[in-house]
Amino acid sequence: MNFRRQLRAPDAPLMQTAPLLSVVLLLLCLFVGGSAFVPAVHEPGFELSDGTNGQLVEQRPEAMVVEISPAGELSVSRQALTLDELRVRLRQLSREMPDPVVRVRADPGALVLHVLGVLEACRSAAITCYTLAGDEP
Repeated sequence: MNFRRQLRAPDAPLMQTAPLLSVVLLLLCLFVGGSAFVPAVHEPGFELSDGTNGQLVEQRPEAMVVEISPAGELSVSRQALTLDELRVRLRQLSREMPDPVVRVRADPGALVLHVLGVLEACRSAAITCYTLAGDEP
């Protein structure tokens, strides 16, 4: 006679759902209760146009692109300029436009000193909106 019990593995592991359900309900209570402390979103102080009145929106003019070569030569619209000529041109641009945009595009071989010279010219012309662009070396 064989009085030993045969040990057999259960068919499938059982997952208890009661702890899982209590964790989900606890998280739900935390999120609902925490939402009371989030400040309400305010409406903007202006009205957005729905585009039905037919008026055109004034677009911002194109940015002035100042290119700097590896030798430190400056050019605007493929026209070579010295730093003093660039300063004069930037002052004219600042007088003609209320908030001009200048894009400084430097060659990877250009010295930082030349880039800083152009940025100083922008600052002296009271131009605060400028971007730096460059190619990967």
